[in-house]
Amino acid sequence: MNPFLTLFIESIFGFILLGIFSIQENPFKDIKRLYNESSSGDFALLLFLLLLYFVFSAGTNTYKIITNGLYSPMVKTLVIYILNPTLFIYYFTVGSDFMSGDDRNWIYFIISLTTAIIISFFGCVFNEFLVLSCCGLDKDTHYAISKRSIRKKSEAITELTEYTYTFEEDN
Repeated sequence: MNPFLTLFIESIFGFILLGIFSIQENPFKDIKRLYNESSSGDFALLLFLLLLYFVFSAGTNTYKIITNGLYSPMVKTLVIYILNPTLFIYYFTVGSDFMSGDDRNWIYFIISLTTAIIISFFGCVFNEFLVLSCCGLDKDTHYAISKRSIRKKSEAITELTEYTYTFEEDN
């Protein structure tokens, strides 16, 4: 199914549900109050930011659908796994995470950081970004990766071409 058609149908269902929930209470009363209480420049800024929100939401949803078609969920979550140790270090040094009372909880931080690094390492091994050459774990790995990469490259090009043609036909 065309991913853009899927987004369109999703927005129709969202609009229907919004209409059903709006029957009970008027959703525009706060906007009307803001219009009466604020200056015209502030209200124009509100409308502009609302428009930006809609545009960015549509872009985000389109991005998610296209990446779901091209990449597996495990590959996408690998980025999050790799960012976790960096975020732990950042929030330990700058933020107020890993606090016990007024002191920093070093043990909890070290355990969390070590666990995040181990998960990131094995996520890279699972996705074959890292190949371990011990205990026979590298047997036929290069051949299998090469075979998959040739197949996936042709599939990705075909899928991108299909998305492009579908998008151009819809416009």
